[in-house]
Amino acid sequence: MTMLQVRPYESDGPSFIIPSEGSTMNAKLDGREYPNAAGTSTSSSRRVNARAPEIIRKSKGKITETRQITLSPDLKSLTMSVHSAGRDEPDIYVFERQ
Repeated sequence: MTMLQVRPYESDGPSFIIPSEGSTMNAKLDGREYPNAAGTSTSSSRRVNARAPEIIRKSKGKITETRQITLSPDLKSLTMSVHSAGRDEPDIYVFERQ
């Protein structure tokens, strides 16, 4: 089972943390592209609606991954659809609030 932590990031975005992988994805929901720490790719984030951000990752100007994240109306579950370049079907993850 994968655990996902969601925390505030700066003043206007979320931070998605997967402790078991040691990974953190920070999202500024302003639609602008930001380079990753290594400078090898970029990501941009925007708010689709009040409970649904979208994160797009690019490498050399081409989209490599799109993450669509939706928080349920009762705030008890979060669904993340990960569309990877070159794949027809997304990976879908559902997280329940603990």
